[in-house]
Amino acid sequence: MYQSQLIPGPAQTEEYARALIRATMRPDSDLDREIQVRLTRQEVVNRPTPPNVWIIVAEAALRQRIGSASVMADQVEHLMELAQLPAVTLQVLPYGAGAHAALTLASFSILRVEHHGLLTVYLQGPSSHTFMSGSENIEHYTNIYNRLRAAALNDGSLTLALLKRIAREHDQDKE
Repeated sequence: MYQSQLIPGPAQTEEYARALIRATMRPDSDLDREIQVRLTRQEVVNRPTPPNVWIIVAEAALRQRIGSASVMADQVEHLMELAQLPAVTLQVLPYGAGAHAALTLASFSILRVEHHGLLTVYLQGPSSHTFMSGSENIEHYTNIYNRLRAAALNDGSLTLALLKRIAREHDQDKE
């Protein structure tokens, strides 16, 4: 999955999710129910045989304050913990990458469930969700994703170093 402005849902802490949902929710939404649904979906990475999850998040999403500085520091530290899980690959697309293949996209996910023969691209918007399974769309978004992977920090230690620096910056803002 790729996300340019937010931490992806499967990687959000409860407090980050609460602040995000509170800021963007519809008037008729049930905040606690939406948070519980999001947290329940996250449990998949802790299964005995979890799916492989590859997340590319733009640096802007790590710096955009959602909630307080403390919420953001905890969120970035949570990403560092997730990056240590064997089934999770986390890359950061740094500001220094400049213009990139997904510059006009806020987010997208490519879902592959091999034992069901499912391969689809998922686009999520504020009022609609789109699944695209046509081969042209899958090829197009796979190409974009591969170009993002090449542009993002590809060494785990570089990603962790940037995450640590950003977490410290959020920690300093708490004071």
